[in-house]
Order: sequence, then structure tokens, then C-alpha cells
Amino acid sequence: MTGNAELNSNSEIVDFAIGEAQAVRVFMIGGLNSKTLVKDAKEDLYSRYPLKKGQAYANVVVDFRTAFFIVVDVTTATVSADIVNLDTTTVSADFQNVFTNSMGQAESYLYADLWVQPGDSVLLYSAGKTEKVKVREILWEKKVSVLTADNRLIRIRTEKLYSDKPNRSYSGIPYKVGDFVKYTVKVADQMYTEVTAIVKGINPKGMLIAFGTDIAEVDPDEVFIIE
Repeated sequence: MTGNAELNSNSEIVDFAIGEAQAVRVFMIGGLNSKTLVKDAKEDLYSRYPLKKGQAYANVVVDFRTAFFIVVDVTTATVSADIVNLDTTTVSADFQNVFTNSMGQAESYLYADLWVQPGDSVLLYSAGKTEKVKVREILWEKKVSVLTADNRLIRIRTEKLYSDKPNRSYSGIPYKVGDFVKYTVKVADQMYTEVTAIVKGINPKGMLIAFGTDIAEVDPDEVFIIE
């Protein structure tokens, strides 16, 4: 996958940056997946070729190659880019955006099958409470960064995020947002009571339900729908 910036005549390519990451598998077992490899390769590029003032990355290329041996295979992810000295009349952010967008395209391709995507508005569950947040960036397949209503940028595991869209559905989750269900709550030692709850959010692994002033994370088999 490539990304190319249109440099003007006053811009100068001064160096070539490259970052790599490898995953080794023995008998097809173990190793990092391709999504993590791209992240590691990008971080390797950043650390080996830090930018100076007035510089930017351009002409980005993301490549994969795999070498096969008798019992071992080695996959290498490579991220490469030209380092450009910018014309002082050019806004450096414009060039850096090319690198960011190119990496974003690569990562969007890798994470295209993830249930949550940048720009999505979802519920975040933490410490028994929920708040509405907006997904900013996919960090890896189980972690994203989100922006809260009071402009805090936090990193959170995707299992703590829930869609609150009524028409959203996932395989293995037989309920939708807005469904009423029965749920058994422990009220004292060896004492339980059944309550009526409403589904507030779902994700591919579980659900958020609300009953009274309480909110709980539950598995689908912990509740049953009201006929």
C-alpha cells in the first residue's frame, strides 16, 4: 500500500526512513498478527528516524513479505517514507497529513472488519456508569482511543464499548437495544430476586442492561427475553 505527496519545487528529500517488525511462527503457531506488525513497524520508523523542525514524512509505502522455512515462517512488515525538508512557505501539517492519512488507509484496511470504527458514537461503560464517547483511533483490534463529552482523550478496550443503536445486531447476541429482559440479581447472601431490565447497549461479546438506577454488563445467557 502506498501514499504519495505532491512536493513542490522548493521541497527537498533529504533522507529515506524505514521501520520494520517481524513475527515468527513455528509449525504455524504463535507470532504477531498483521495488524500489530504495522503498528510496531511504524513505531520503529518513528524511533529510528525522528523528524527535525521543518521536516515531514512523505511518499509512504507499507509492505509485507513472508519467508518460509522447514518448520518456521517469518513475516516482516515494512513501513518506509521519504524525509522531506519543507519549503518555509509551505504549511508542514499539509505534508504530515499525507503520512498520517496513508497510515490511516493501511490501518483502516487491516481493521475494516472490527465492529467499531473511527467516528462512531458509542457507550463507554466504566465503574458502573456509562457515558457517550466518540471513537478517534483504532490502536489495535482490542483497544481504541475515544473522546469524551468533556474532551478527554482516553484509551479503552473495545469490550468496554457498546453500540446503543436500536437496529444494530451481532451474531451470538439474540437481543437488540430497547428489548426488555428478565435478570436475576443477588440482594443478600443466598438471596436473589428477578428484575425487569432494558437492554441499553450491545457489542459482539455481551450487553449492557439497566434496571432501576443500576447498570450491569451481562452475557446473553444471563438474561431471558420477556414474551
